[in-house]
Amino acid sequence: MKIMLMILSLSLFYFLGCSNNQNISQNNTQNSVQPPQLIDQSCVQQEHKLSQYEEFTAEYFNNLNTEESTVLNTGILCDNQTLNTPLVSQQIFTTLADYILKARHEILIQVYVIHPDGQATLALINAIKSINERPISSFRGPITVKLLYNRQAFADANADKVELLLNEEFKNLDPRKVIFEQKQYKAFTLGLLHSKSFIIDGKDVIFTGANIQHFFDPPPQGEAWTDFGFLFSGGIASVAREDFFDAWLYAAGYGEATIKSLGLYTLMNHEHIALSINNLGENSHAEQGFTEGVPIIFMGKRARDDLLHPSSREAPNTKAILAALKTAKSKIRLYTPNLNISEIKESIVSAVLRGVKVELLLTRKMNEKLVSLPGQDGTNIKNVKEMMQILDDKLPSSLKARIENLDARWFVHDDGTLANDEGERKYLSHAKYYSFDSRLAIIGSYNLDSQSMLNSREIGAAVLESSLVRNWDKMVFSPYFNRALKICWGYKAWTCF
Repeated sequence: MKIMLMILSLSLFYFLGCSNNQNISQNNTQNSVQPPQLIDQSCVQQEHKLSQYEEFTAEYFNNLNTEESTVLNTGILCDNQTLNTPLVSQQIFTTLADYILKARHEILIQVYVIHPDGQATLALINAIKSINERPISSFRGPITVKLLYNRQAFADANADKVELLLNEEFKNLDPRKVIFEQKQYKAFTLGLLHSKSFIIDGKDVIFTGANIQHFFDPPPQGEAWTDFGFLFSGGIASVAREDFFDAWLYAAGYGEATIKSLGLYTLMNHEHIALSINNLGENSHAEQGFTEGVPIIFMGKRARDDLLHPSSREAPNTKAILAALKTAKSKIRLYTPNLNISEIKESIVSAVLRGVKVELLLTRKMNEKLVSLPGQDGTNIKNVKEMMQILDDKLPSSLKARIENLDARWFVHDDGTLANDEGERKYLSHAKYYSFDSRLAIIGSYNLDSQSMLNSREIGAAVLESSLVRNWDKMVFSPYFNRALKICWGYKAWTCF
């Protein structure tokens, strides 16, 4: 009990921002360069397209808790390009390495965890070293590389190893070419940095659920996990950059209260961070295979390291999922490692009761020990059974067949292996993809579990482009769902495995 009280006290102390930020005067706000304005006129030309999303956007923006948002711009951005083909597993990291080599000014990377070994880490290191090997004449100035990852405050052996490894690997970088800096986002309890984004020159961004881990390496060195990445260019990257520096400054010791009161861009100016790199006259690095003019809502949710005051259901990422579930008309597709949020379970049940088909793809026994802890709301199998039983109880005899509208399945690897989070942890799916009526997709780091909803810092985007979402459904949902194994069947005496 004393240990828990100590953790709560330290958590609250850190959360309130009692750190090295107190010497920055409020007067600095008047003298600092003001943030760039994201005036997105292209949304005016897309009014007809956006009209089909009015019910969702009205539900989402109604009572949205912007205090829990990591960014100022919580509206719809329309000046975006989106890669038509999602990145799968190792493609995420090879694409990141390619874009690092294209960078001319700035590389920003945030993940929950990095492994000191593995192909993804090696690709990252080699790409940054390759930049350093270019002739000095090819540089306009040094390329800034900032890497942010989570650290459990009291003991984190993996974070220690990563810090030592990267310091050693990059100790000979020429500061005229590359300036590398790493920070660790300290979590005292459950307020983790769970966001994953890779931002290049403030113009291109990859949102993903994947960490830089050896889990994605093929056997025998790795476990061949499955995850997705989504590549965007345009205004969404500028807003993602704002999200990154909000987390970066927090990791630097500025409390959330200080960031809010003084302003993100005042603190960026104080730390000599470029407020914008959008005035350099360069286009994004996007090439072929992109859809242009894609309306997107950026969603960033602050972490809550104070266990007594968790995130609300009106926080951006949670609010988006709930709004989409509530307004879906025909089919919902949910692909997540875990599902145990009571509000989302209730919304799924409500959708099935009103006749919506729900396809749910989960990983069997994913993180079962963790989600079985107090306050974590239980395992996948427990929560699927609960939803099935509620439907069975609520549906009249004439509508019992509607229970089949909740089609929950276990992820199966492409070689036919049923993925089990036991022992070696091979072939697991860590992917997050949520699609509604094949018109709206929500992507990013957010799992449908209580940790993501209540505690972690999360990042994501709602993509409002039906042609793109239909394409994604065919590539990153249907192939995996069609080969998956049904979790439960039968009425009353549920058979589940």
